[in-house]
Amino acid sequence: MKSCSSTSGFRRLGRGYAAAFFALVFAFFGLANEVLLHAYARVEGRVFGRAWTQKKEAYAARAAARPWRVAYVGDSTVDVGARMDLIDPDGFNLGRSGMDPSRLPGVARWLLCAPALRPRVVLLTFEPSHLGEDAYAEPLALPFAAALGDAARLYYAQSNSFKPLLCGGCGYLTSLADLVLARLETALPGETSSVPAPAAPAAAPKLYARAASFRLLEDFRRRLADAGVRVLWVDLPMRSGFRRALAESPTSRAFASYEEDRLAAIFGPDRVDLSALLDDRLLVDDVHASPEGAEVLSRELARRLAALGAGPGATVAEPASIKVR
Repeated sequence: MKSCSSTSGFRRLGRGYAAAFFALVFAFFGLANEVLLHAYARVEGRVFGRAWTQKKEAYAARAAARPWRVAYVGDSTVDVGARMDLIDPDGFNLGRSGMDPSRLPGVARWLLCAPALRPRVVLLTFEPSHLGEDAYAEPLALPFAAALGDAARLYYAQSNSFKPLLCGGCGYLTSLADLVLARLETALPGETSSVPAPAAPAAAPKLYARAASFRLLEDFRRRLADAGVRVLWVDLPMRSGFRRALAESPTSRAFASYEEDRLAAIFGPDRVDLSALLDDRLLVDDVHASPEGAEVLSRELARRLAALGAGPGATVAEPASIKVR
């Protein structure tokens, strides 16, 4: 009887059989991972990320006639909280629900791919959870050394800290599943708004000081600065209970201290702190402004930007070397 292929293969390869077998397994999964990465990026842009694609198309269409002065990049706090008609009529809201720092390399490439798309000023905001968690939508965009350092430092603190390095395309698949679930939730009867409903007082979040997130912020700012674009960090309002919760957990306290140090080092005077601007009644949850809150926030941000010389009606009342608080 003819021997099976694995047995004959073992005889021919001898001790090298195991190495050859696992090499084929890793090659197969590596190829599948690459296919998933490219396929997801195409599908996400056409279907699940259609709102984001339409937003970029609207930005590019106007920019072809007259460049934007200000682009505001960030997560859902920007999407629902920044009214560019009040902040700067020549500004565009590039906020995206669920955006995290791993998407910044792609945003930078897109903003700089053509002179017409390049604004004079970019405002940037991420809420704390997007800076202190490892649920990255684009894990392969992470700076490898920083992500590896986070993984090694937090290995015992958080069991999935190696996820950004090991998942690759699976990170995209997870993000895809999250988007599908979000769509199903918003399609349920009675759900008519994408703005989060009022939430109970926040429990102390477990946020970790992740070097990878702040390296992405630093690289984004440097890349745009090299192209002549000024990048300013904006701290948007949070509920008083959420601010207290950040101080209750040891991990969150460590994160807050690290965040302050890194933001100061990265942005220096190019920073506007509005974190305590709104009364809790003007927030629909811990971090999202109500329509009334968005109007108050946007008018105050316009005033601060003018003082910094980064918006319409700029004055010299507060030199750019002074941190506006």
